[in-house]
Amino acid sequence: MIGKITGLLEYLGSDHVVIDVNGVGYEVFLSDRAISSLPALGERVSVFTEMVVREDLLQIVGFLARSERSWYRLLISVQGVGSKAALKILGTVGVNILFNAILSDDVTAIKATPGVGTKIAQRIVSELKDKAPETISESLGTRKKPLAEDSSEMQMERVVSNVAAVENHKNDGIVDQLLENSSVGIELQAEALSALKHLGYSATESAQAIAKVITSVENIENFSQLVKLALHQLAPRDFS
Repeated sequence: MIGKITGLLEYLGSDHVVIDVNGVGYEVFLSDRAISSLPALGERVSVFTEMVVREDLLQIVGFLARSERSWYRLLISVQGVGSKAALKILGTVGVNILFNAILSDDVTAIKATPGVGTKIAQRIVSELKDKAPETISESLGTRKKPLAEDSSEMQMERVVSNVAAVENHKNDGIVDQLLENSSVGIELQAEALSALKHLGYSATESAQAIAKVITSVENIENFSQLVKLALHQLAPRDFS
């Protein structure tokens, strides 16, 4: 399994590149968005990779970020979505719009991808709705195993991570709003705030959305639920 390739960009095509690694050229297929972000020919490039293995095909697909690869894996888990379609979705819609579309039941946004019809778009929304929040959380590096399953070292790592998140939001001047409601832990609120900011919302509007949720909904159980409900409070918007 090839997880990452680093070398010189030797060839740039419409849907793939060739990366020279010590004289060996690796053909890697990328999304349109990724290709447009690559450096000039001859420059050093690094991509995270996934192998596509079928009876009639052996192919490497690449991503500029681990989080994009995670979303690719999610997409191809949906019946009817193959490797080519997943790359098209990531290249046309992008991770942020895709995440927001799934949680907001916005089938139209996903249908903006050439070749993706209503049926497939609806299937993506329905099958990934419960998985999307955890994936965006993992891409932010904020989620750990439940404390009951963690070693003492991992528990300490989680505490440090959560304290850091709270301290970061103090700089935003927004942490006081998060602390107004004590029924939902400050760490959980800070993690949700980070996810919403990652999607392009400001700290203020993110905190306001979280505040509306925790004051109107009882028994917020987890990060995924909090982010999902907060997004419903925010007007759908486009992200690049």
